[in-house]
Amino acid sequence: MAQIQQQVKFNQDYSCFASCGSDGFRIFSVDPLMQLYHVSSDQLGMACSPLHSVLYLFDHTLQVVSPGGHSVIKVDILRRTNLIAYVCQDSENVVRIWDGSLNKVRRLITFDQVVMSLK
Repeated sequence: MAQIQQQVKFNQDYSCFASCGSDGFRIFSVDPLMQLYHVSSDQLGMACSPLHSVLYLFDHTLQVVSPGGHSVIKVDILRRTNLIAYVCQDSENVVRIWDGSLNKVRRLITFDQVVMSLK
């Protein structure tokens, strides 16, 4: 499957940039140009999905539906730290703060409206 890049964004001093898309997100160093960090959509897993939806079928049975795809649509890196903010396509009103040293989401920040930008 082709990887679709949604956004490329530099950090505050332009020493690194973050790229995000259908395969998760990546952090690159500018000088020398090289990939520093990659979190795949598989690693994000449930961290990028809203709660499972429950469907009532016509025969009154329950079916749990897991939302498909963990595409990251917005990303930003704080200076040159291990903290990365990102927004997933499945829940555009939630900002997640990923800790690269712990390899997990540290904080969820939920808004009433869709997140338009990260800064």
